[in-house]
Amino acid sequence: MSLRLRTLLTLILILGVSLVLMMFVMHRYIFSAFNSLEHLHFNRLGEHFVQTIGSQEEYFTSFVRDWGVWNDSYQFIQDQNQGYIDDNFNDETLTGIGTLCILYFDLDFNLVYAFSFAEDRKIALSVAESVKHSRKHIQALNLEVKSSFYLCVKQLNGPLLTAMYPIYPTDRSCPANGYILMGRAINSQYCYDVSSHSGFDFELVKVCDKTATAQKNEKKTSLTYSFISEDFAELTLMVRNVDHQQAFALKTKVFREMNNHLRQVFKVTVTVMVMLGVIGILLVELLLNHLVLSPISAQINHFNRIGESGDLSERFEDHSSRELHQLSQTANHMLDRIESLNKELQLASMTDSLTRVGNRRQFDEHLQHEWLIARRNGTVVSLLMIDIDHFKLYNDTYGHQDGDQCLQSVAEVISNQVKREADLVARYGGEEFAVILPDVPLIGAQKVAERIRQAINDLGIPNVDALKTPWITVSIGYESMSPQSGQDCEELIRFADQALYRAKKAGRNCIIS
Repeated sequence: MSLRLRTLLTLILILGVSLVLMMFVMHRYIFSAFNSLEHLHFNRLGEHFVQTIGSQEEYFTSFVRDWGVWNDSYQFIQDQNQGYIDDNFNDETLTGIGTLCILYFDLDFNLVYAFSFAEDRKIALSVAESVKHSRKHIQALNLEVKSSFYLCVKQLNGPLLTAMYPIYPTDRSCPANGYILMGRAINSQYCYDVSSHSGFDFELVKVCDKTATAQKNEKKTSLTYSFISEDFAELTLMVRNVDHQQAFALKTKVFREMNNHLRQVFKVTVTVMVMLGVIGILLVELLLNHLVLSPISAQINHFNRIGESGDLSERFEDHSSRELHQLSQTANHMLDRIESLNKELQLASMTDSLTRVGNRRQFDEHLQHEWLIARRNGTVVSLLMIDIDHFKLYNDTYGHQDGDQCLQSVAEVISNQVKREADLVARYGGEEFAVILPDVPLIGAQKVAERIRQAINDLGIPNVDALKTPWITVSIGYESMSPQSGQDCEELIRFADQALYRAKKAGRNCIIS
C-alpha cells in the first residue's frame, strides 16, 4: 500500500472519527441546549397567550364591575324599578358591551331579572340554571377580586365567559344585596379577538367535557405543546370552567424557528468539520467549543437570567456567526414583541376605551399612590368630581352615538385644562369624570374646577331638553385634604362626591366645595 493511499485512508479515518465525535458533541451539548431554549421559548409564549385570555376576561369584567357599583343597580335589586329597566336595558346595551345577557341574582343566587335578545331568552334562563347548579363553586371564588369564570351552558351547547360581581351602593355604605352577571359566548368571534391580540391564528375547540374533571388547585388556563414536525409545534390552551371541568380549548401552530436555526448550525458545522478534518480531532473540538458551544451556553444563561428576573428590557448581543447572529436577532425580536404586548395590555387595562382618559382602575391606583405620598410629605391632595348635567336626556334626544361623542369631547376639554404630569383625568363611571390634583390646595382646585366648567360651557354642545341651559354643562364638586394617620382616600372621594351632589342640587352648571 502506497504512502499516498495510507495517508488518504488515515485522513478519511480521522475525518470519520471526527464526524462521529462531532455528532456526539452536538447531541450531548448543542441539541440539548437548543431543546432547552426552545422549551423556554414556548413556555414564555404560553404565558403570553394566557395573559391574552386574561386581558379578554379583564376587559369584559370591567363592564360588570362598573354596573355593580351603581346606586341604581343596588336599588333595582330591591324594587325592580321599571324606569331603570327602560333607561338601561335595550339591544344597544347588549351590543355595546358585547354581552349575551345581563342577569341579576339575589344573595341566594335566585334569578331576579334576566335581559337578553329576544331570540336568546332560553339561553339566558339556561345560564341562570347553570349558575344555580354551580353555586358552591362560585361562592368559593372571591368575586370582588376574581369576577370572571367559565360556565358550560346546556342551552348554548358550549362554554360561556361569565363575569359576576356583587352589587353595592356607589359609596359602599351598605353591604351587597345581590349579584350582577354578564356572559359572552365562546365562539368564533371570541377566537378572532384572542388571535388579534396574541398575533397567532387560533382554532377554537369546544369541549365542555364533564368527565374530564381537574383538581381544585389546577390552573384555570393551562398550556400544552407538542412538536408535530421538524418545522411546526402545536400549542393547546385548555380552559376550565368554574366546576373544574374542561370548558374549551384553543389550538394554534407555531413555526419552530429555533429548531430551524439548529439545523442550519448543524449543516455549517458539518461543512467546517469536513474541511478541517485533516487538522485533527483536537483542533476541531477546540474550534467547535470556541465558535458554537460557548456562545450557545452564554445565550442559554442569558435566557435563564431573563426568565428568573422577568426583565424584558434585556437584549442579546450580536455575534460574528451568522446563525448565532440570527438567533440573537430572533430572540431580541421575540422579547421586543412580548415587551410591546405587555405595554399594550397594561395601557389597555388602565385606559377608558371610549374617552381615552384613565379608567376607574387607574383612578383608584393613582389616588391611592398620591394619597400615600401626601401623607408621607405632609402635603395635600385635591379631587374634582365632574358630572355632565342631564346627560340621560341628551342620550334620549340625540342617541347613544352622539352621547359617546359628547363624552369624548368633555374628556378632551377636561384633559386640556389639566396640564401637570402628576395630575390625572379619569372616567369615574357613566357620565362622571374625576380629576386628581396632587399638592394643590383648595383654592387651586377651585380655579381648575372653574376653568373646566367654563370651558365645557363654552363648547356649546346643544342639549335642547335640558331644564336650565339648552347646551351641555357640568356640575363639579371639589375637595382638598391633607391625609392624616388612619385616614383613607375613600374619605376624600366621599367628600368630593357629596360636594358634587350639592352642586347638582344647587341648580347644576356650578362648582361647590
